[in-house]
Amino acid sequence: MRSLLVMALSMAGLLTWTALGRCDDDTKKKSAEGERGFLGIQFSGGMEGEAKISGFADNSPAEKAGLKEGDVIVKIQDKPIKEVNDLMEAMQKTKPGDKLSVTVKRDDKEKIVTVTLGTKPKEDD
Repeated sequence: MRSLLVMALSMAGLLTWTALGRCDDDTKKKSAEGERGFLGIQFSGGMEGEAKISGFADNSPAEKAGLKEGDVIVKIQDKPIKEVNDLMEAMQKTKPGDKLSVTVKRDDKEKIVTVTLGTKPKEDD
């Protein structure tokens, strides 16, 4: 009888730890999402097609680093960027303050620019 009670308590403890672990993991994921690096660039044509810059956010880290409207991002660090989705995927692994090597195509030439990522501005409610 005693062994059944100990086993029941152990299982309850394990279940509690598992639940706490899940909660902690969810919290970590949410906070990590809020800390993603910010380039501050806009694209025309949606998420598919080449990553051609069509504009910048106010005080954009990308613009401050020397990127220009019309530049096509072809590489972030060593990762080729064929479309905007590739860029979005690469940015998910960044945080504010990271320095990224961004290769752009401008006037049929490639140019490498180092961008120090910022923090996405808070939206006004």
